Amino acid sequence: MKTQQDLEQLRKIPLLAQLTERELKDISRAVEFRKVRKGQCVLKANEAGCFMMFVLSGRLHVMLSNKNGRELALEILGPGQCFGELALLTGEPRSADIEAREESTILVMSSEAFETHVLSDNRLARAMLRELAQRLRKATLKM
Repeated sequence: MKTQQDLEQLRKIPLLAQLTERELKDISRAVEFRKVRKGQCVLKANEAGCFMMFVLSGRLHVMLSNKNGRELALEILGPGQCFGELALLTGEPRSADIEAREESTILVMSSEAFETHVLSDNRLARAMLRELAQRLRKATLKM
């Protein structure tokens, strides 16, 4: 089991907030906490997606690069937000680059843990669908 402080950090993630203490402990054993430095690349577009992540602290910059190498900023991710789940769900490569804008702490969940804890739990699967639907709506409104 991780520390009580780790469990409290997990509880701050909207997707996981509804879980019981025992369920959070189970997830805490299946994830890895990582520190990333300002400017550090967290994910690269076109990489295989074998894990998803949650931002625990700090800010991450989501961006796309065009053929000329010019970057297009898509979003800034902050505490509680998740990313990398699309590649797990579709089996396709990552769609964007993600870089730390400041020192950050992220939580890494493997594809196995994702299937065990998120997809197999109706509450978490519905919460994930809600998250994806909200992102799609937000993207649609930007057009």
